Amino acid sequence: MGTERLNITIPTEIAEKFKRKIKPRKRSAFISDAIIKSLNEIEKKQLNDLMTEGYLARNEDDKELISDLENTISDGLDD
Repeated sequence: MGTERLNITIPTEIAEKFKRKIKPRKRSAFISDAIIKSLNEIEKKQLNDLMTEGYLARNEDDKELISDLENTISDGLDD
């Protein structure tokens, strides 16, 4: 995998803490790992949202089908 240099801006307090906690030769890997974790969480949430949307849509379809079937099943039983 290739690499690309990025110029980013972060709050001073975060930058100072980052520089104190992470050794200079480990910083790029740390940032890459943090970005990957965040992107995975975003993708997981998007998938969850899509699944929830699909479930809710399917649930409404199922309610209609059940209602139609209940009407069909009871049709003519009262005669």
